[in-house]
Amino acid sequence: MILWLLLFHTLFGWSKEIRSLPFTESEIKVCGDHVSWSSLMPELSQTESECLDSNEPLNMNNLLTDNQDVSKVIASPTVFSVKREQLVKILKSVKLMCLEHAELKIPSQIQMNFVSKLSTEFFQIWLESELKKNYPNKNTKITQVTVPKIECGSSHLVQWGSFTIESKSTFRFLMVVDEKKLGVSGEFRLYQKIPIAKRNINALEKIAETDFEIQDKDVTFSPGYVSKIEEMSGKTLLSPVSQGSPVELKALKQEYQVEKGQIVQIQFQGPNFLVSATALAEQNGILGEFIKIKNTETQKILSGVVTGKGLVEVK
Repeated sequence: MILWLLLFHTLFGWSKEIRSLPFTESEIKVCGDHVSWSSLMPELSQTESECLDSNEPLNMNNLLTDNQDVSKVIASPTVFSVKREQLVKILKSVKLMCLEHAELKIPSQIQMNFVSKLSTEFFQIWLESELKKNYPNKNTKITQVTVPKIECGSSHLVQWGSFTIESKSTFRFLMVVDEKKLGVSGEFRLYQKIPIAKRNINALEKIAETDFEIQDKDVTFSPGYVSKIEEMSGKTLLSPVSQGSPVELKALKQEYQVEKGQIVQIQFQGPNFLVSATALAEQNGILGEFIKIKNTETQKILSGVVTGKGLVEVK
């Protein structure tokens, strides 16, 4: 009899500790990339909330399902849904540890209004994709991003603007936030697999394909490097190349594709447009070499890469 009483008391005492924790039914505003568990379940104790946040912090990556594109969700202020199955999956690993005596009432879907704090991470994926559009044959790496400070205290209307390559290593992205123009600037590097000399090669020496190997090199400030080994086979070098160095196009004896004083066809190419015009060549140029050209109408000096006979592409 005593044993039955003890068992009943234990079961009764344990059952009293079971709490029902409903998730909020209203839309939750997410500022930045982190969501606190207490915003999902206001009835959480401080200990439970701290336990969940330290063991399973909520951010954009683990709130979205596998078939949701995180870059599209964070691209602008938006409302998205988190499915019940996703929350259950997230909670499985920490439920026993943090919510040992809680019964969770999770709705089928929870609506979240995501408002970014405009951090570097917010732009990283999108900026890298824009760089790739401008340099499809090279590997790009963003080394620095400077973003304007915008607090998350209230919702912001964000309109995407234009992405521009400003120099060989810098870019600028303009957007409008609450009708105010803001700029995001940054620096990047370009990498490409190109031939590298395996030995010291003297000027006026004929070269062979076996003299080179392919390596991934920083070509951001390249004056124009040979991109394929076969392009050099049997040719003569006009200047020496040291071991471990790439070969500049102008070091190979070859004909000019653009000559100084020549009227050339120039092209401005972006992700969704192509503009052609004419300009005056300020320098001689071989294939792949950067040269200066002058807009005859504005007298503005530009630079571009020689892409063919009388053709220059301006970045």
